Amino acid sequence: MISCLIAGVCRRTQFLAIIVLIPIFLLMWGHEVFAADTIKVGMYRFPPFVDFNASGEPEGLSLDILNRLNEIQGDFRFEPVVTSPKTRYSDFSAGQFDMVLFENVDWGWTHRNLPVSQTPEFMSGGERYIALAKPDRTQDYFDDLSNKAIAGIAGYHYGFADFKDDPEYLRHQLGVRLLRRADDLIRAIVSGHVDIAVVTESLLLKKIGSIPSLKEKLLVSDRYDQVYSHRVVLRTDMALSVTDMSNFMDHLEIDPTYLALIKNYRNKP
Repeated sequence: MISCLIAGVCRRTQFLAIIVLIPIFLLMWGHEVFAADTIKVGMYRFPPFVDFNASGEPEGLSLDILNRLNEIQGDFRFEPVVTSPKTRYSDFSAGQFDMVLFENVDWGWTHRNLPVSQTPEFMSGGERYIALAKPDRTQDYFDDLSNKAIAGIAGYHYGFADFKDDPEYLRHQLGVRLLRRADDLIRAIVSGHVDIAVVTESLLLKKIGSIPSLKEKLLVSDRYDQVYSHRVVLRTDMALSVTDMSNFMDHLEIDPTYLALIKNYRNKP
């Protein structure tokens, strides 16, 4: 009799354990099936789209876009990965990231034969020449760049240099002074250390907005060094297709939160 009671208790205990474990197994199985694919997004200093705070963490419009993409869908989880203008190609080849925002395959990706494709343009922009404003200085100052000291950012591609990013060529053939940060370009002009700098139009707009006195100190060229066609460059043959990413960017174009983010990036300085 006692043995029967013990057996019954054991069977009931096993049954209760199974009942308790079934939801746990279902949750684990569901998480496994529906877990979002992680997409690592390369980010190099390209203000105002990407910059870094005092802790070395990325910030700017690119990170805002990733956060918004993570909010509006659940199939993919976008995570930032820090790279640099000069090492982004080797980092991509090493599999450290799979995608870049505010990029274009013409910026060194195509001639390196990397396995990438790109979305249609989602934002345009460009780079303008700036110089120190002087009473007798006009737009004619930008007509001939050959006899002027020019500053740019190492790893960037410039129209006046036929989009060659080789630092030796830029330094020794063209005499370009290569700096690390875009803010340094403006400082180099104001301090008189260089004659001309090439600055992203959106950054210039942001800087003049925060420091209004800069507008009187700088002469901004009417013509562009280059016009941007901002796209998303991403690895081919991965979970996230070009069509998927294009659809996401199309959705953002009608998303009020996104439109509020970019309203200060589409005006003219």
